[in-house]
Amino acid sequence: MWTRELLKTNAKQCLSRTGKVTFLVVLAYMILSGSEAFNITYSTDSIEISAFGWFLIGTLSLAGILLVIFFSAPLKVGYYRYFMEARLGNAPFSTLFGAFRKGDYGKITLSMFMTNLKIFLFGLLLVIPGIIKAYEYVLVPYLLAENPQMDYHRAQELSRRIMYGEKLNLVILELSFFGWIILGSILIAIVGTFVWFLLPVLTFVYSILLSCYMEATRAEFYAAMREKAFAQNLSTPEELAGFIAY
Repeated sequence: MWTRELLKTNAKQCLSRTGKVTFLVVLAYMILSGSEAFNITYSTDSIEISAFGWFLIGTLSLAGILLVIFFSAPLKVGYYRYFMEARLGNAPFSTLFGAFRKGDYGKITLSMFMTNLKIFLFGLLLVIPGIIKAYEYVLVPYLLAENPQMDYHRAQELSRRIMYGEKLNLVILELSFFGWIILGSILIAIVGTFVWFLLPVLTFVYSILLSCYMEATRAEFYAAMREKAFAQNLSTPEELAGFIAY
């Protein structure tokens, strides 16, 4: 039986071995998956912008959506795969791009698109159904990272069945990091009063370090859920063959 303390202890042990590479992986992921370049901000006077302006906004918005579908979503699968491999050894930086392998990319991209689309559509109903569906399918990227050829119907079904009775546990696990967020904000604010010009850098570096810790812990959570799947005959070692480095 897993506990939050056990998952976090295992995550810290993993980071003690792979800290430098993990830092670079998270840094690269945050930069590559960022969508700030596609955030269009404009004033209330934007209603009067030209037709070309609206065309440009529409083009950039479409480009952002396509970037998420064909790049950011598959990249997330490789990102999760890295943390699962890191649990077992010194995972290479290149694991981050593992989802782009020939033969895997198309399947992974389709599966992530269909999963994100379903979460989005449930979110249109009300906020709560969307959140519930997001937690039901939270394991889909991990399942695809372990078995890229898994059909998206199967990945969604398996994630939903494994997460039965676990959604609240995951919420509590994620909320347990809130103290680190508050502590980091306070420390950065204090340091920033003396070296204000370093405030953006300190904030960014701390966010990377905290992300390393959180993602390593989430990987431990998936490992626990994977064992649950085997124990309850929800899956088999043939379907989930483990995380051997590419």
